Amino acid sequence: MYKNKDIAVKFAKDNGFDNAIRSSDKWNGVRLHVAIFNPGPDGNPPCTGLPQFIIFEDKKPRFANRDETRRIMGLVSRPVDFTESLEDYL
Repeated sequence: MYKNKDIAVKFAKDNGFDNAIRSSDKWNGVRLHVAIFNPGPDGNPPCTGLPQFIIFEDKKPRFANRDETRRIMGLVSRPVDFTESLEDYL
């Protein structure tokens, strides 16, 4: 394994996940990892909501925040500097 993979796996396990896999995608020039749970009896991993992306920032892993996750997944079309959110109106 390469260094960031080992770090991503340890980070995922330290945060309650079973493993981490490297995504073939990059976001903002950074290789992404995804924290995962082991497959269940049916052979599929449990559905737990949005993916938990691991981003390396200054050589340290962290989970992508809600807005980053939505951007990674292409769910947000507003400009990066747009600061309002739906939660502001609830």
